[in-house]
Amino acid sequence: MFLPSFFPGPAYTKPEYSTFLSNSSFLYNVSPFIVIIGFAVVVYLLFMILSSKKILSNKTIRQGAKKIKKYRLKYGIINDAIWFVYLYAIFMAMLQFGQVSVKTTWDIINIVFAAIVFVLLLVYTVFMIYLGNKYKDPSTKLPTKWSFLRS
Repeated sequence: MFLPSFFPGPAYTKPEYSTFLSNSSFLYNVSPFIVIIGFAVVVYLLFMILSSKKILSNKTIRQGAKKIKKYRLKYGIINDAIWFVYLYAIFMAMLQFGQVSVKTTWDIINIVFAAIVFVLLLVYTVFMIYLGNKYKDPSTKLPTKWSFLRS
């Protein structure tokens, strides 16, 4: 049997592991949340700049950017970004509540940030359930700003 010279052999059964982090910090694991919400905000700001008369003098592009911003980005992109990271952020926030520690300043900041994100996402959930119940009848006229609920 051919094995490389650095291979310890089949009898070697005790692998050595080292821990990457001593705790699963919300601030360490929140990067997808920040990146996706940040991307949504950057895209919205880009279309806000493109729809500005002061920045762009081309009327066709400006009107197109205004329509995209008004009908798709104004509420829809933030909604999509929040639901995309919702389960991950809620799970990581609840994981922090089980491992709460106030030994250092970073631990306190970590639990406060996790609590803020958790509360904001729960408030958003209740708000979306309220809107869904209010406009669940298809014959009800849906305001433009909540049109993403039917798309």
